[in-house]
Amino acid sequence: MRTSGDGATTNKVGYYGSREIPAKARQCCCAGLSESWRNYLRIRAACPTSSVRRPTSVLRSLLYLLLDQEPSLMSYVRKKFAHAGKQLFEDVNQWDALSKILANILQDSSRPNTFLIIDALDECETNRDQLLELLVQISSSYSAKLIVSSRNWPSIEKAFRASTQKLRICLELNHESISSAVSRYIDHKWADHLSDAISLATSEPIDDLHDDGTVHQFLSKKYLYWLEALGLLRGIPEGMIAMTKLETLLEKYDGSRFFDLVRDAHRFILSHGWAIGNAPIQAYASALIFSPRRCIIRNLFAGEEPDWIIIKRAMAEDWDACLTTLEGHSNRLTSVVFSPDGCRLASASDDRTVKIWDAATGRCHTTLEGHRSKVLSVAFSRGSQRLATGSYMAGAKIWDATTGYYEATLEGHGYGHSNWVRSVAFSPGSQRLASASNDKTVKIWNATISHGQATREGHTDEVCSVVFSMDGYRLASASLDKTVKIWNATMGHCEATLEGHGNWVVSVAFSPDDQRLASATYDGFIKIWDARMGGCQATLELDKNEEDEYIFHFEKTGARLRTNIGTFDLSLLPSSPPAAPLASSPQHHLLQYQGYGISSDRSWITYKGRNLLWLPQSIAQ
Repeated sequence: MRTSGDGATTNKVGYYGSREIPAKARQCCCAGLSESWRNYLRIRAACPTSSVRRPTSVLRSLLYLLLDQEPSLMSYVRKKFAHAGKQLFEDVNQWDALSKILANILQDSSRPNTFLIIDALDECETNRDQLLELLVQISSSYSAKLIVSSRNWPSIEKAFRASTQKLRICLELNHESISSAVSRYIDHKWADHLSDAISLATSEPIDDLHDDGTVHQFLSKKYLYWLEALGLLRGIPEGMIAMTKLETLLEKYDGSRFFDLVRDAHRFILSHGWAIGNAPIQAYASALIFSPRRCIIRNLFAGEEPDWIIIKRAMAEDWDACLTTLEGHSNRLTSVVFSPDGCRLASASDDRTVKIWDAATGRCHTTLEGHRSKVLSVAFSRGSQRLATGSYMAGAKIWDATTGYYEATLEGHGYGHSNWVRSVAFSPGSQRLASASNDKTVKIWNATISHGQATREGHTDEVCSVVFSMDGYRLASASLDKTVKIWNATMGHCEATLEGHGNWVVSVAFSPDDQRLASATYDGFIKIWDARMGGCQATLELDKNEEDEYIFHFEKTGARLRTNIGTFDLSLLPSSPPAAPLASSPQHHLLQYQGYGISSDRSWITYKGRNLLWLPQSIAQ
């Protein structure tokens, strides 16, 4: 089927006919095609029960999927129902009624391109001619595109001759292409299907999911080759998702050699997936060379390491805490936050953009562009559907976190900030948004209509951080005036000013039960406060790091505080455990040898100007 520049197909119906190709192969073709488009419907006109092998059942299924994907189309059904009631869809006239509803929907010019994929048309056992007549009519009269797979029986071939815009593909004549497509499907999906089998399994163990079983043998002998294939097929993100799912489902085997291998293989693809996806041959070079010494995959495939590398960098014994590195911004990062559902990650940068990443694969979903200056802060709404950003140019913006579409700018009409917006935070119900600014104020906005509601004044210096309490009734702000203020988020008055820090306060957070408040200063001190009474319960001293950044959050129970240098047990208050010293950064030296060099961005070792060995970011630095 040919495709025009805008992605629309120039043929209205694609017909895949076959005498000998098994049904499963035809299904693979349809599945592969369906993944190429977002706006598609797929119906298989066959089912184990004979009651749904009729044209009316296929038509019902088409309508159901249309309405499920776009509930607004229900109005077409309501019109018919209001006129004739339920009986219209059950008596002898149901085919005519359903056909007219489908026709009205497909005539709707406001709908995007719709692809109707019908598999195994030949298995529709009764009144097939009636269904064929409708399909030909759709292909001739409406903008929808049809893809039909079937055995090439004479009656079906004859019916489609009436369609003037069609493309017929005989699968037997494309046997090599079909076999290649099935092989690619297996390369992508074997782990997914194995995970599905594990999920559906009863209490009895699945064959081969044990030490030295088939899956263990595959990972031990073929895993690196599979990664190379995924790299060539642009399928590394799918491989990451599959291995994540596989490790999660196999946790009951923890302690076995098999599970240890799965976990190591998962870390391997997370750490080196970006390099393999961009240069698949690096699966045998950079990925092996820069894995820990005790990495199972590295040791299993040690024979694949390139022999031209004489001196290898001394690597750590085991994997460290870093799962993967996300690359794509062209300037310094200023803020990073997970979505509440844990599926996505948003990053703000001095390059004036915000990127939304898939947390499982590290793939960038979308880049939000629109700020005219550095983006300083980013926050998800509680439902992960919206995103707020604050920037250097005194503006806060709201975006659709799914589509990346810009929704509103919070500024002007006497409500906007007059200086940098350093921090933004949604209320628990996502109806309000708080913004903190260098103009020494905190503003609360109606996030639904993008209108200012109130301004909180009281700080005597720049406000660096703002956060709502979990119940939404209070608001805490941290400032360079060395104080933390707790505000009544509804009435607007300041309930308490927490004093005691000896330096700028740059970050603040409520515990999940709203009983405690943590605040961090520029010079590396965290104070734990009683959020109700305002008293300081403890002071935790951290080692000052190079970036002057201190990441911290409460665990769900509120009993421990996690930081970027360790975890503090708050049940031990008022005493606190000693801070763990940060490990000193290793010194890296560039390889220099005759013919060898390093790329301008320090990401590749080169030989005579050609990229030879990719360097992970931690090593390139």
